Amino acid sequence: AIEHEYMLWNLVFQAERAWAQACSLQHTSSISGTPNNKTKGRVLSRLNKAVHWARALEDAVTKHKCVSVATQREVHSYLMWMLGNQQLQRQEYTAAFRFYNSSRTILLELASDKQISAEATAEQLAMQDMWSNRADSLLLPLIRFCQYEARGDEDLAATGDDVLVTDGTASTPKKESGAITLEFRGQAIALDSYPQLAMLYLKLENRLKKESDDDATSKMSESDFLQFLADLDDTLRWTVQESQRYNNL
Repeated sequence: AIEHEYMLWNLVFQAERAWAQACSLQHTSSISGTPNNKTKGRVLSRLNKAVHWARALEDAVTKHKCVSVATQREVHSYLMWMLGNQQLQRQEYTAAFRFYNSSRTILLELASDKQISAEATAEQLAMQDMWSNRADSLLLPLIRFCQYEARGDEDLAATGDDVLVTDGTASTPKKESGAITLEFRGQAIALDSYPQLAMLYLKLENRLKKESDDDATSKMSESDFLQFLADLDDTLRWTVQESQRYNNL
């Protein structure tokens, strides 16, 4: 039995800790510029553990019915995200695409739930905003990246999954495009060899498009602005690391 909410929070903490350790290992490996099979194995081991705890969390809330239906769905979205991270590390891009897309679909459904909106408190409205922001800022770039990497997968094409994510941007990866490209000083630079930069590019591109689609008189929310600064900071950090690596060659 779930006697206290801390029992659930402990499962969340364990999942987040394992995921954070995987991210730390990836970051350390990227700085050294020499990722090896041992490091990749350790990263995958930590992601496997994160999936284990996320699944334990879903099992707990499903079995004991101790949270709302909306929270149960959010927990399932969380598990799908963790499974997507696991498959991405394995370079199983089609599987990762489907898990990420499933996670995002749930969050968008929660964010647009009219029953919640009709009787929403300030806290619930904030949750809906968080779900929407997570779906577009975190999951959509991951989905587009996996969609691009799996562009030659016949299984993905056969199910039509490769057209689930479309946002109308000219640089949305397509099978025939051959690359995620960045326009710089009149030249088109393919980002195939720089997956981290490609991911950051997709995140920033998506955020800028979102702002351009909004009413010109509306202001960027504080959370969106802070996330935008965080994405820029990550991009600058990656650029500095790569510059140092090339200087040391």
